[in-house]
Amino acid sequence: MLKIITDSAADVPKNEAEQYDIRVMGIPITVDGVSYRESVDFTSEEYYGMLTAAKAIPTTAQITLMEFADAFREEIAAGDIIAFQSGDSIITHRVVENHVVEGTFTTKGDANAQKDMEDVLYGQLSGRVARHYPLIGGVMTLYTSKIGKAYVICFAACGAMFNILAGRIRARRKEKLAGSQQAP
Repeated sequence: MLKIITDSAADVPKNEAEQYDIRVMGIPITVDGVSYRESVDFTSEEYYGMLTAAKAIPTTAQITLMEFADAFREEIAAGDIIAFQSGDSIITHRVVENHVVEGTFTTKGDANAQKDMEDVLYGQLSGRVARHYPLIGGVMTLYTSKIGKAYVICFAACGAMFNILAGRIRARRKEKLAGSQQAP
């Protein structure tokens, strides 16, 4: 599933954000030393009222990278497949539960009967898997083994032989065609 996360500077109308499941994060606005979140702490009409009553020009800032990263993690749902760092390896497992408050995921490998013993910390997350081709891993494992490398060499040799054979057949056809056109 594709999820769009943007900030309120994009001016996505509320009905469209709901219709297309777009998460809109309010940008920080500071008015007279008090910090607010646009479209969270006030409406547009309330903002214009605050603007006219402000003693100084309000300031804005961007959503921080950490806030966007947190929003991304929060959007990962049960059933999504994530990639995460475990020691020197990248592991891909399915999310069973997203514990937003604790900042962890409970995961389970598709080939495993039970959940993983340890939860995955948000900091270990590498990303969410967008496409999943389960048989490709088995094929890649085969090709990286010694027997798989022998298969690759055999397939390449067969391909080269078929190419040579096809070239010879084409040459014979040309010769026959040229011979039949010359005969009276």
